Parts: sequence; structure tokens; C-alpha cells
Amino acid sequence: MAAAFHDPGVEPTPARILAAMGSAGAAWPDLVELIADAGLDLAWKYYRDGGWLARASNRGKTVAWIKVADGHAILTCYFAERHRQGLVAGSTLSDELRQRVAATSMVGRMLPVTVEVRDGAGVAEAGAVVRLKLAAR
Repeated sequence: MAAAFHDPGVEPTPARILAAMGSAGAAWPDLVELIADAGLDLAWKYYRDGGWLARASNRGKTVAWIKVADGHAILTCYFAERHRQGLVAGSTLSDELRQRVAATSMVGRMLPVTVEVRDGAGVAEAGAVVRLKLAAR
């Protein structure tokens, strides 16, 4: 079903998102609520090189990108390299995510921090990343 998120003529709808996420679909409303509670707007747009992506933004500044894949959603925030040490050493991220951040390669001049959202724990981790991104600005 997620293949539909690569078709420019098939926009993501709540029903399509829930179908694509399958058993992880229960986490989607919680993720959307987390984005709204953070004061972010969520807007879908089609990109030729990535399919449909949701952009979570605040006053025009991108805070996070969300992609729906088979069985989960993926939230990514991009940080400047100078934030890596703080994310790894003193943040509220899980040990597993802090280890991944430490080993993640830069994308251009930005450090991608990615969370797979499959359940409540993934939503909580995504919330921690979003809060760190908002604080890092």
C-alpha cells in the first residue's frame, strides 16, 4: 500500500496512511497530536525524488519530515553538526538512538536524526527528537 505514496496522483489520506502502517497505524494519531501539541503545522507535498512527505514546520521553518512506509512512519529532524555531542551525551534520547546519532554520517552539512514510529515508544522518541530540534534553533 505504501507504494501509493510514490504516486503523485494519490494523495495521502488518513485512511491510506492507516492502511499503509498496518498494525502500527494506532501510533499515527498520536504522532499527529504530538506535532500539533508542539505548535507545528503538518503539510503533505509530493517530491519527485522521495514521494509524498509531510513537512512539520513552525512559521515557515522546517522542524521535521515524516514519511509513511509499509508498517511504520519515519520522522527525521536535521541538526547542525555542532549539536551532535549534545544529542549523544546529554539528551533524553534512548541509548540505541544516541549510538546511531554518534555513528550517523552527515548529509551535506546536516546531521539526520531518524526515528521509526511503530508504537507508543516510537512516538515518545519522536517527541524527544522534535523537542531537541525546537530547542536547538
